Amino acid sequence: MLRAYELGQRLWPDYDSCFSRQDFTRPQLFACLVLRESPRLSYRKTEVFLTDVPDWLAQIHMDSTCYEERRRSRHYDRVCRKIDLKPGNKYAEKPGKYGKAVNASRSKKLRRMPKPALAAAAASHHILAAKASVGNGSDAPDFEPLLRQSAARAEVRTVVADAGYDSEANHRVSRLHLKVRSVIPARIGRPSAKPPTGRFRRLMKNRFARKVDKGVYGQRAQSETINSMMKRNLGES
Repeated sequence: MLRAYELGQRLWPDYDSCFSRQDFTRPQLFACLVLRESPRLSYRKTEVFLTDVPDWLAQIHMDSTCYEERRRSRHYDRVCRKIDLKPGNKYAEKPGKYGKAVNASRSKKLRRMPKPALAAAAASHHILAAKASVGNGSDAPDFEPLLRQSAARAEVRTVVADAGYDSEANHRVSRLHLKVRSVIPARIGRPSAKPPTGRFRRLMKNRFARKVDKGVYGQRAQSETINSMMKRNLGES
Protein backbone atom coordinates (compact mmCIF):
# COMPACT_ATOMS: atom_id res chain seq x y z
CA MET A 1 0.00 0.00 0.00
CA LEU A 2 2.82 2.39 0.89
CA ARG A 3 4.74 1.59 -2.29
CA ALA A 4 1.63 2.19 -4.36
CA TYR A 5 1.12 5.53 -2.61
CA GLU A 6 4.71 6.58 -3.29
CA LEU A 7 4.41 5.50 -6.93
CA GLY A 8 1.16 7.43 -7.30
CA GLN A 9 2.79 10.56 -5.93
CA ARG A 10 5.48 10.32 -8.60
CA LEU A 11 3.03 9.68 -11.44
CA TRP A 12 0.04 11.95 -10.84
CA PRO A 13 -0.94 15.29 -9.37
CA ASP A 14 -3.07 15.14 -6.26
CA TYR A 15 -6.27 16.10 -8.09
CA ASP A 16 -7.45 15.71 -11.66
CA SER A 17 -9.12 19.12 -11.74
CA CYS A 18 -9.53 22.22 -9.61
CA PHE A 19 -13.25 21.37 -9.61
CA SER A 20 -12.72 17.90 -8.11
CA ARG A 21 -14.28 17.17 -4.74
CA GLN A 22 -10.76 16.81 -3.28
CA ASP A 23 -11.82 14.47 -0.48
CA PHE A 24 -8.90 12.17 -1.29
CA THR A 25 -5.89 12.53 -3.57
CA ARG A 26 -5.35 10.31 -6.58
CA PRO A 27 -2.29 8.61 -4.99
CA GLN A 28 -4.38 7.80 -1.90
CA LEU A 29 -7.15 6.24 -3.96
CA PHE A 30 -4.61 4.29 -6.02
CA ALA A 31 -3.06 2.90 -2.85
CA CYS A 32 -6.47 1.71 -1.64
CA LEU A 33 -7.17 0.04 -4.98
CA VAL A 34 -3.85 -1.78 -4.89
CA LEU A 35 -4.65 -2.96 -1.37
CA ARG A 36 -8.01 -4.24 -2.60
CA GLU A 37 -6.50 -6.18 -5.50
CA SER A 38 -3.82 -7.94 -3.48
CA PRO A 39 -6.13 -10.18 -1.36
CA ARG A 40 -8.95 -9.98 -3.95
CA LEU A 41 -11.36 -8.17 -1.65
CA SER A 42 -14.66 -6.60 -2.63
CA TYR A 43 -15.02 -2.84 -2.24
CA ARG A 44 -17.16 -3.29 0.87
CA LYS A 45 -14.70 -5.69 2.49
CA THR A 46 -11.88 -3.27 1.68
CA GLU A 47 -13.77 -0.53 3.49
CA VAL A 48 -14.23 -2.70 6.56
CA PHE A 49 -10.58 -3.73 6.46
CA LEU A 50 -9.35 -0.14 6.25
CA THR A 51 -11.39 0.93 9.27
CA ASP A 52 -9.40 -1.61 11.29
CA VAL A 53 -5.99 -0.22 10.30
CA PRO A 54 -6.01 3.52 11.08
CA ASP A 55 -2.22 3.47 11.42
CA TRP A 56 -1.93 2.40 7.79
CA LEU A 57 -4.21 5.21 6.69
CA ALA A 58 -2.23 7.71 8.75
CA GLN A 59 0.90 6.80 6.78
CA ILE A 60 -0.75 7.87 3.54
CA HIS A 61 -2.39 10.86 5.28
CA MET A 62 -5.93 9.51 5.36
CA ASP A 63 -8.39 9.54 8.23
CA SER A 64 -10.23 6.30 8.93
CA THR A 65 -13.36 8.23 9.96
CA CYS A 66 -13.82 9.29 6.33
CA TYR A 67 -15.02 5.80 5.45
CA GLU A 68 -18.71 5.12 5.75
CA GLU A 69 -19.83 1.88 7.35
CA ARG A 70 -22.36 1.17 4.60
CA ARG A 71 -23.66 2.43 1.28
CA ARG A 72 -26.81 0.32 1.07
CA SER A 73 -30.24 1.43 2.19
CA ARG A 74 -32.05 -0.45 4.95
CA HIS A 75 -34.66 -1.50 2.40
CA TYR A 76 -31.97 -3.10 0.24
CA ASP A 77 -30.53 -4.90 3.26
CA ARG A 78 -33.96 -6.28 4.12
CA VAL A 79 -34.42 -7.57 0.58
CA CYS A 80 -30.98 -9.21 0.60
CA ARG A 81 -31.71 -11.00 3.87
CA LYS A 82 -35.13 -12.04 2.66
CA ILE A 83 -34.15 -13.49 -0.70
CA ASP A 84 -31.11 -15.54 0.46
CA LEU A 85 -31.91 -17.88 -2.41
CA LYS A 86 -30.07 -20.62 -4.24
CA PRO A 87 -29.56 -20.25 -8.03
CA GLY A 88 -32.80 -20.93 -9.88
CA ASN A 89 -35.13 -20.10 -7.00
CA LYS A 90 -37.61 -17.26 -7.27
CA TYR A 91 -37.89 -14.17 -5.12
CA ALA A 92 -40.61 -14.30 -2.44
CA GLU A 93 -41.31 -17.95 -3.23
CA LYS A 94 -42.59 -18.45 0.32
CA PRO A 95 -44.16 -15.15 1.44
CA GLY A 96 -44.78 -14.82 5.13
CA LYS A 97 -42.28 -17.51 6.14
CA TYR A 98 -40.75 -15.19 8.72
CA GLY A 99 -43.90 -15.22 10.88
CA LYS A 100 -46.65 -12.75 11.70
CA ALA A 101 -44.68 -10.75 14.27
CA VAL A 102 -41.75 -10.07 11.93
CA ASN A 103 -44.03 -9.19 9.01
CA ALA A 104 -46.08 -6.83 11.20
CA SER A 105 -42.94 -5.06 12.40
CA ARG A 106 -41.64 -4.74 8.85
CA SER A 107 -44.98 -3.40 7.66
CA LYS A 108 -45.01 -0.77 10.40
CA LYS A 109 -41.51 0.41 9.48
CA LEU A 110 -42.37 0.55 5.78
CA ARG A 111 -45.39 2.76 6.47
CA ARG A 112 -43.12 5.30 8.16
CA MET A 113 -40.24 5.03 5.67
CA PRO A 114 -39.39 8.32 3.88
CA LYS A 115 -39.24 7.84 0.12
CA PRO A 116 -38.11 10.40 -2.46
CA ALA A 117 -38.89 9.92 -6.14
CA LEU A 118 -36.47 11.59 -8.55
CA ALA A 119 -36.31 12.49 -12.22
CA ALA A 120 -32.82 13.23 -13.48
CA ALA A 121 -30.86 13.83 -16.67
CA ALA A 122 -28.82 10.68 -17.34
CA ALA A 123 -25.95 12.53 -19.04
CA SER A 124 -25.28 15.03 -16.26
CA HIS A 125 -26.88 13.56 -13.11
CA HIS A 126 -28.79 16.85 -12.79
CA ILE A 127 -31.98 16.34 -10.77
CA LEU A 128 -34.87 17.88 -12.68
CA ALA A 129 -37.74 17.01 -10.34
CA ALA A 130 -38.32 15.43 -6.95
CA LYS A 131 -41.28 14.30 -4.90
CA ALA A 132 -41.18 13.19 -1.26
CA SER A 133 -43.62 10.82 0.37
CA VAL A 134 -43.85 8.37 3.27
CA GLY A 135 -44.37 4.64 2.92
CA ASN A 136 -43.54 2.05 0.33
CA GLY A 137 -46.54 2.41 -1.96
CA SER A 138 -46.75 2.29 -5.75
CA ASP A 139 -44.41 4.53 -7.75
CA ALA A 140 -46.85 4.89 -10.66
CA PRO A 141 -48.73 7.98 -9.33
CA ASP A 142 -45.43 9.90 -9.10
CA PHE A 143 -44.66 9.51 -12.81
CA GLU A 144 -46.82 12.30 -14.24
CA PRO A 145 -45.89 15.10 -11.79
CA LEU A 146 -42.20 14.25 -12.06
CA LEU A 147 -42.31 14.21 -15.86
CA ARG A 148 -44.28 17.47 -16.09
CA GLN A 149 -41.85 19.23 -13.75
CA SER A 150 -38.91 17.90 -15.74
CA ALA A 151 -40.40 18.99 -19.06
CA ALA A 152 -40.89 22.48 -17.64
CA ARG A 153 -37.18 22.72 -16.80
CA ALA A 154 -35.53 20.98 -19.74
CA GLU A 155 -36.15 19.59 -23.21
CA VAL A 156 -37.18 16.00 -22.53
CA ARG A 157 -37.25 13.62 -25.48
CA THR A 158 -37.18 10.22 -23.76
CA VAL A 159 -38.13 9.14 -20.28
CA VAL A 160 -36.91 5.82 -18.87
CA ALA A 161 -38.42 4.36 -15.69
CA ASP A 162 -38.39 1.03 -13.90
CA ALA A 163 -41.33 -1.35 -13.69
CA GLY A 164 -42.71 0.38 -10.61
CA TYR A 165 -43.93 3.19 -12.88
CA ASP A 166 -45.59 0.85 -15.37
CA SER A 167 -49.14 1.84 -16.33
CA GLU A 168 -50.98 2.55 -19.56
CA ALA A 169 -52.03 5.95 -18.22
CA ASN A 170 -48.40 6.99 -17.70
CA HIS A 171 -47.52 6.03 -21.28
CA ARG A 172 -50.47 8.02 -22.60
CA VAL A 173 -49.54 11.13 -20.61
CA SER A 174 -45.96 10.90 -21.78
CA ARG A 175 -46.46 10.00 -25.44
CA LEU A 176 -49.78 11.66 -26.33
CA HIS A 177 -49.88 14.73 -24.10
CA LEU A 178 -46.23 15.67 -23.57
CA LYS A 179 -44.83 14.12 -26.80
CA VAL A 180 -42.08 12.32 -24.86
CA ARG A 181 -41.06 8.78 -25.73
CA SER A 182 -41.58 6.54 -22.69
CA VAL A 183 -39.60 3.34 -22.05
CA ILE A 184 -40.99 1.32 -19.13
CA PRO A 185 -41.01 -2.50 -18.86
CA ALA A 186 -44.56 -3.91 -18.74
CA ARG A 187 -44.28 -6.04 -15.62
CA ILE A 188 -47.00 -4.81 -13.30
CA GLY A 189 -49.72 -7.37 -12.59
CA ARG A 190 -49.83 -11.13 -12.46
CA PRO A 191 -47.56 -12.97 -14.90
CA SER A 192 -49.48 -14.13 -17.95
CA ALA A 193 -48.79 -15.56 -21.38
CA LYS A 194 -51.29 -13.09 -22.84
CA PRO A 195 -50.01 -9.70 -24.06
CA PRO A 196 -51.03 -6.59 -22.06
CA THR A 197 -54.34 -5.09 -23.13
CA GLY A 198 -53.11 -1.49 -23.35
CA ARG A 199 -51.64 -0.30 -26.63
CA PHE A 200 -48.39 1.12 -25.23
CA ARG A 201 -47.83 -1.55 -22.60
CA ARG A 202 -48.23 -4.16 -25.35
CA LEU A 203 -45.68 -2.22 -27.41
CA MET A 204 -43.27 -2.25 -24.46
CA LYS A 205 -43.75 -5.98 -23.97
CA ASN A 206 -42.82 -6.65 -27.60
CA ARG A 207 -39.85 -4.28 -27.66
CA PHE A 208 -38.35 -5.59 -24.42
CA ALA A 209 -38.79 -9.16 -25.66
CA ARG A 210 -36.72 -8.23 -28.73
CA LYS A 211 -34.25 -6.22 -26.59
CA VAL A 212 -34.39 -3.28 -28.98
CA ASP A 213 -34.49 -0.78 -26.09
CA LYS A 214 -31.71 -2.41 -24.10
CA GLY A 215 -29.25 0.44 -24.60
CA VAL A 216 -31.74 3.16 -23.76
CA TYR A 217 -33.15 1.34 -20.76
CA GLY A 218 -29.65 0.76 -19.43
CA GLN A 219 -29.39 4.49 -18.78
CA ARG A 220 -31.89 4.06 -15.95
CA ALA A 221 -28.97 2.91 -13.81
CA GLN A 222 -27.85 6.56 -13.67
CA SER A 223 -30.75 7.31 -11.33
CA GLU A 224 -29.51 4.58 -8.98
CA THR A 225 -26.08 6.18 -9.10
CA ILE A 226 -27.60 9.51 -8.06
CA ASN A 227 -29.38 7.92 -5.09
CA SER A 228 -26.14 6.21 -4.06
CA MET A 229 -24.21 9.48 -4.33
CA MET A 230 -26.69 11.33 -2.15
CA LYS A 231 -26.61 8.66 0.56
CA ARG A 232 -22.83 8.51 0.40
CA ASN A 233 -22.30 12.27 0.57
CA LEU A 234 -25.23 13.41 2.70
CA GLY A 235 -26.06 10.35 4.79
CA GLU A 236 -28.96 7.91 4.71
CA SER A 237 -31.33 10.20 6.61
